[in-house]
Amino acid sequence: MSKLLLIILSIVLVVAIILLASYFLKTKMVANSETGKSGHREESAVLNKGMLKNPTWTPSEAETATFEKAVFKKLESDKIFSQIKNKFDLYKCQYSGNTDEKGVRWINGNYFLGDFGNNWRTEPFLVNDGGEAFFQADYNTVTGEITIMVNGQA
Repeated sequence: MSKLLLIILSIVLVVAIILLASYFLKTKMVANSETGKSGHREESAVLNKGMLKNPTWTPSEAETATFEKAVFKKLESDKIFSQIKNKFDLYKCQYSGNTDEKGVRWINGNYFLGDFGNNWRTEPFLVNDGGEAFFQADYNTVTGEITIMVNGQA
């Protein structure tokens, strides 16, 4: 009986190790990709309501990946954003899509640092101040034009 128990415990231990290893490998791959190279951000939410720009469509995963790459490229190209660029993988982001009066589709990103519970995944999280801990990006899906606005200091 003790040999059977030992075998069962060994199997359970191996399965647990495999599950933990796959979780940590996935987390490491996501963390490495958050620098804008792959465009995937683990801490993100696509909102289809309530952003300031009145969303009219929901960006796909491929569209948000393109958006993320464009944001990172913009952060790299301007020294004024160096502090944000260095912490880019720590920001959470809310994405939404809107269409302007000319019919051009824009992706809007609302980036922020910190832990504010899970409500931010479904509701807009907007802050007036806070400096570089909070910034927004608007991306023209036709021209690739991108604008980044960093919150002011209180």
